Amino acid sequence: MTQTPESPPPDWQLPFGVDRALWQYLHSIDHAPNYDSYIADSPLVSADVALVLRFADPTRHNLIDLGCGTGRMLKVWAEAQGIATGVDLSKPMLREAKAKLALFPQITLLHANLSALDEIPSDHFDRACCLFSTLGMIRTSAAREAALNHFFRILKPGGLLMVHAHNLWSNLWHAGGRRFLRANFLGLLKGSEGACDYINSTHQGLTNLALRMYTGRGLSKALGQAGFLPKQMIPLALGGQTQAGPFKNLRAAGWFAVGEKTDSFPRYSRRFG
Repeated sequence: MTQTPESPPPDWQLPFGVDRALWQYLHSIDHAPNYDSYIADSPLVSADVALVLRFADPTRHNLIDLGCGTGRMLKVWAEAQGIATGVDLSKPMLREAKAKLALFPQITLLHANLSALDEIPSDHFDRACCLFSTLGMIRTSAAREAALNHFFRILKPGGLLMVHAHNLWSNLWHAGGRRFLRANFLGLLKGSEGACDYINSTHQGLTNLALRMYTGRGLSKALGQAGFLPKQMIPLALGGQTQAGPFKNLRAAGWFAVGEKTDSFPRYSRRFG
């Protein structure tokens, strides 16, 4: 059984964007040391790093990794002599990252809530990434909106945000996913809060973790509402490669989206619906 160093606080004292299940995930003393081994077999581990390096150059860009976890992206960046900051709300994860990055003084680690990044100055970073569906782990639409607004604020004009999210329609291709879609059918039609939240009964030894899943249109809309110009919306297959062929937007396992901070782009309008 996964252990935690302390019991979660009352609901009203939980951080913005964190529910009780996510609190357990963030504070687990067993999860962080095993996290790299757990994800090692996922094709996304190498695919998303390659995608970040397609749109960001360690020799030229100052990167912020939002939800850096154990520092897997930061280590690649540091080995290329890049300067970066990693942010995470999990102290156990940051301890793992600190050990991994001990030989790279140009990497800064920050314990902070992605939905409350007020201490980070505006217009500071050239590139930002939020990988492995970290955005979807933030609870409530208000907290995700606050996070994206902060991501926009801390980037320099012309800066790029790179974000990965799971595809809602990937649930069509497995029995549990179809049950989820049927159960949430009316909520999806109405756009109800939580209708796109897939609840994992058991995930990495933890229970009831919720994950917000996105359609491509929904992710573009969320970026646009924060002020980003959606530049790329890459559908990813389970193997990490770009999904190709008919109905690729339904068949994709997830999205790798790139948004640009530009003053000339008005916040979300109907043409991005």
